[in-house]
Amino acid sequence: MHTGENIPYPSIGVVIPVYQADDQLNELLKQFTGSSLPVSIVVVDGGKSDLSIENDGNPTIAVIKSDRHGRGHQLRLGTAHLDTHWFLILHADSHLNNGWEDKVRQFLDNTPELDHAGYFDFQLDTNDRKARLLEHLVKLRCRLLALPYGDQGLLIPSRLLLLCGGVPDIPLMEDVQLARKLSRRRLRRIGIPLTTSAQHYLQHGFVKRSAQNLLFVLLFYIGVKPTTLHRWYYR
Repeated sequence: MHTGENIPYPSIGVVIPVYQADDQLNELLKQFTGSSLPVSIVVVDGGKSDLSIENDGNPTIAVIKSDRHGRGHQLRLGTAHLDTHWFLILHADSHLNNGWEDKVRQFLDNTPELDHAGYFDFQLDTNDRKARLLEHLVKLRCRLLALPYGDQGLLIPSRLLLLCGGVPDIPLMEDVQLARKLSRRRLRRIGIPLTTSAQHYLQHGFVKRSAQNLLFVLLFYIGVKPTTLHRWYYR
């Protein structure tokens, strides 16, 4: 990994773990078309079928296969594949909002020592009032606990990720574990929302889905193995 020292325009490696999400993935990839940032993209496929990548004017996109499903392992493969000064970790069902490049550029300019990672504000792609309440609760969680989840993205210097031991190679809760390692003093808001799919919330209910997420985090904190949590989560 590069350290990023004395580089005026640092390169950014976008890492996207996917599992059977072709349509959502291609919508996300389109948002990098014509990007003014020096971006390289790696998609890490944890599924069993071949992805159909649409690459029309996008930056360099590499697709690599993971030998097993699990975001932690997929992200480790993706970050190891790239040689960039920064990593931008995104879920395949994410949507970058207008002005994201300016906010990312401001964050890079304000982090010359490469000692902070950034996260986006949580936003759901639905007009449901319960979504707005959940977004406020997530903002409160991040403010009080410094605990952004993976659906908020993570912009992190490669040097800082290396100091943290890389992305935890666990099948679930890799985002929580990494946030714990970074701690409050190394996490900052980027200052713009990242929109994510509300499909699971609408399908299972906002209360049930939120309670499930909280329960799994609590179980992880008290020591339940990530492999066990992964099995329960996807059963």
